Amino acid sequence: MARPRDSLRILSMALMAALCFVAGPCLGGDPQALLKFKGSLTNPSALDSWRDNRSSLGPCSWAGVRCKEGSVIHLKLDDMGLAGTVDVDALTELPLLRYLSMKKNNFEGPLPKINKLRELKLLTLSDNKFGGEILDDAFGGMRGLRMVYLDGNGFTGHIPRSLTTLPNLSNLSLAGNQLDGKIPEFRQRNLHMVNLANNHFEGSIPHSLATMNSSYFAGMPRVFELHHLQSFKLSIPLHFIASRDYCCSEVESMLVTTKGEQGITGCAENLFSHASPRRNDTCCTLPSELEHRWLRC
Repeated sequence: MARPRDSLRILSMALMAALCFVAGPCLGGDPQALLKFKGSLTNPSALDSWRDNRSSLGPCSWAGVRCKEGSVIHLKLDDMGLAGTVDVDALTELPLLRYLSMKKNNFEGPLPKINKLRELKLLTLSDNKFGGEILDDAFGGMRGLRMVYLDGNGFTGHIPRSLTTLPNLSNLSLAGNQLDGKIPEFRQRNLHMVNLANNHFEGSIPHSLATMNSSYFAGMPRVFELHHLQSFKLSIPLHFIASRDYCCSEVESMLVTTKGEQGITGCAENLFSHASPRRNDTCCTLPSELEHRWLRC
């Protein structure tokens, strides 16, 4: 026969379970974690609904919060005028957080230590004021990360190595930053989009990105503006050739040599290394601007 104290403990546990069943799943530490995150912001007026009011819905009814079975899985805090520090440590206390979007705010400084959120699937920090170099290991260990959007910031330096090896990465946008250097190879098999437009990259576009839309490489002046180079080897993916109506489907590379600033005095070689151009075939006629700029031999 159970002692009175044991009976009371069993009764209280049964009552708590019943309350969770009626009012919804128990919320654990999610409200405290979110309030801690809110406390790191300098102007959280858009998050006025984030209050520790002990309602049955808890944070699941708060602005920008999405839940599954009572646990926070998605923070969508876009265009809320937020600024201050992104308290990643507070977000680590949300064990089921998988989607984090904070685009079009006023966050600044270096990229937060996002790799503490190992289980993220989506990260969107577009159109903020982040800047500085992104560390090579910034995304290390984030094996589930599929979509990364960092466009419209002020990041500098090269593309971090950890981005090129994320096993499940499918969408990446680094457009509209100040990144430079060479574009690395990406090893993922399921890449759908890698947008690198409007940065300061130089050199060739790697084969792993050759099937990407050409607009993802817009604003790369060192690819087509060669006035100040002494020599330059330019590899143009087949997709680029087709997208600019060159139509020489087997063209693989160009070798362009320039000297001084008086115009191009070298010539393009190996342009039709595998094609058989015919003078009257529109498909294999270079646009006039290319003829004037690159074929002055």
